[in-house]
Amino acid sequence: MSAYIIWDSAVLNGEGIGHYVGLAEKSLVPYSGRFLIQGKTPTAVEEGDWPEGRMVSMLEFPNMQHARDWYSSADYQKAIVARPGVLDVRAVFVDGM
Repeated sequence: MSAYIIWDSAVLNGEGIGHYVGLAEKSLVPYSGRFLIQGKTPTAVEEGDWPEGRMVSMLEFPNMQHARDWYSSADYQKAIVARPGVLDVRAVFVDGM
């Protein structure tokens, strides 16, 4: 069953975003991960608001083990180290149906 990571993020430093994204994208390959949505500003439906300046990204993996292994991988940890001051993020793991 596919698994997903959904990110809510805000760019804090546009100059540093390219480095973080490059590291993150490269780290996905060994785990068969891919972006379904990457840094898009959502349009809120009529049921609530979305905070100004926040974006959504969504990653897909073949299963939850791949998602968790990717997140804890040495390569993605390099991206996490590059993230402070660049992106403010919240993320959740979600099993597919």
